[in-house]
Amino acid sequence: MDIQILYHQLLNGDRNALAKAITLVESNKPEDKIESKLLMSFIQQSSQTSFRIGVTGTPGAGKSTFINALGMNFIRQGYKVAVLSIDPGSSISKGSILGDKTRMEDLAKQKEVFIRPTAATDYLGGVHSSTQKLISLCEAAGYQRIIIESVGVGQSEHHISLLSDMSLLILAPAGGDDLQGIKRGVMEWADLILINKADGELKAKAKLAAGYIYSILELLPKKSDWNVKVLSCSSVTQEGLREVYDEVDQFYKWISKKPIDELRQAQAAQRWQELWPSTCAQYLKQDPDIQYYSKKLADQLKNGEISEFTADDCMIRFIFAREIKQ
Repeated sequence: MDIQILYHQLLNGDRNALAKAITLVESNKPEDKIESKLLMSFIQQSSQTSFRIGVTGTPGAGKSTFINALGMNFIRQGYKVAVLSIDPGSSISKGSILGDKTRMEDLAKQKEVFIRPTAATDYLGGVHSSTQKLISLCEAAGYQRIIIESVGVGQSEHHISLLSDMSLLILAPAGGDDLQGIKRGVMEWADLILINKADGELKAKAKLAAGYIYSILELLPKKSDWNVKVLSCSSVTQEGLREVYDEVDQFYKWISKKPIDELRQAQAAQRWQELWPSTCAQYLKQDPDIQYYSKKLADQLKNGEISEFTADDCMIRFIFAREIKQ
């Protein structure tokens, strides 16, 4: 593959080239990794940027349906939109379920839109380890609005805030007891909280949920001078969406006044600190000597010859002794 040609095709907004580039970057093949590094070195020279929006939320809150509506609003404003949907993946096939894409029917029909589902099997945190690279590829291809949809609310969902300029938390109408499972940290990094599906009989529940969330926000420290709002809406009936769109626009105007380079450099530093153990793990898993030794330890565990603690100690000693010899 001629990486320079691929790069120039990307700069011309070629969707097929973007799909090929993403496949290359996500590949674990050694030869692809070499070409991927070369491509990303070219991408770093690109001056294209975008407004990045991270979307997460509780299961069944209607994240994909909302993204479909938000994306169509961006299209009406004249923007090119990319959606990076991080799907729950199979631990066996490593493939993504792709269910989210089927709920973005309107967006999928637009020529100005690029939707890419990715399995999240290799990394905790609701995102993929290559998501930042995918964002850069989409920016190089001229997409001005990039929406990153994470798997769902969990302990480490804050990682999506390290990839985005604005973080949206979407919740379904529910009472206080049902919302207890949401981690405090998720609330602390959200820039906008939406109670979705606020229509019909769920309107009253949405109002109660919004009041409950507001009471929580009052107890949390503010991460900036941005005033976090809790809005209710329905992605199906469109009720309340205009207010949501206006709030997103207001946030974009607010953050545009900030030194965006400083924000992204700080995000990069924090991402690296949290991601390098995962990067090391991927490297170790691909090393044939370590693979062989790990299988040997696993066989000993199956036979009851050693304990898990002993296996850990043996593996650590093997890795460090091997690296010192090299």
